[in-house]
Amino acid sequence: MAGRDQKNCLCCGSVKGSGITVLSSFICLDCEQEIISASFHDRKYGRFIEILKEIWSGLIIEDIPETDDAAK
Repeated sequence: MAGRDQKNCLCCGSVKGSGITVLSSFICLDCEQEIISASFHDRKYGRFIEILKEIWSGLIIEDIPETDDAAK
């Protein structure tokens, strides 16, 4: 069944079935390996950092307790 378990990779845009999901964002195995093996001096390093920032910026903390201003 092609397409049933396939997702769009956030890094390369390809539709693939194998990879990792980070905070609901999919990264294919090929891109995962590139990210893991990238060194600071690699040309793609900056792009990987931007992709990871994009993933983390989607994280919203909803259950932050309100402070009681009267207790101050």
